[in-house]
Amino acid sequence: MKIGIVGSREYENKLKIKEFIFELRQKFGDELVIVSGGQKEGADGYAKKTALGFDIKYAEFPPVHYQYNQHCVLKRGRYGKKYYVGNFFARNKQIAEYSDGGRFHTRRSCIKWYKAYFK
Repeated sequence: MKIGIVGSREYENKLKIKEFIFELRQKFGDELVIVSGGQKEGADGYAKKTALGFDIKYAEFPPVHYQYNQHCVLKRGRYGKKYYVGNFFARNKQIAEYSDGGRFHTRRSCIKWYKAYFK
């Protein structure tokens, strides 16, 4: 199960993300893949650190003006491009579509999990 975890760079509650990922691992086991946007700080960064710390499969979609790394889903040639604000929008769409269920299922799942863990 591919689950996207993205959010603000200002998000600081790493314990909530850690608990959330632990719960997902209990539910999906080795089938779990955490998908993120590749930001170093905030929700994305905590998701990456937690997934890798728990030895959970991890994939990321940084904006194409970032440099390629071993966790990137897209090919190496897609990265290192000139900055353009639209890169973020394209990346968000890619995360949603790559996560299981595509846009509709992902949106419903995010709302359900958000209400359970972050309210």
